[in-house]
Amino acid sequence: MSPNRDEKGRFIDKPNSLADSPICTKFPVEIDRVLRSLPNRSEYVRDAVIAQLIRDGLA
Repeated sequence: MSPNRDEKGRFIDKPNSLADSPICTKFPVEIDRVLRSLPNRSEYVRDAVIAQLIRDGLA
């Protein structure tokens, strides 16, 4: 079991390492503007995706 997952396999913390290649996506203009204004948008988007995967039972 991964040290970043609990006994049910759910993430309990951020992964220790990141994949070599990024997954890129485009956002609606209004959302893009907000995301680009954030000091660390990659971390914000990463955390948001992980949180949604957990809510959906996929992580």
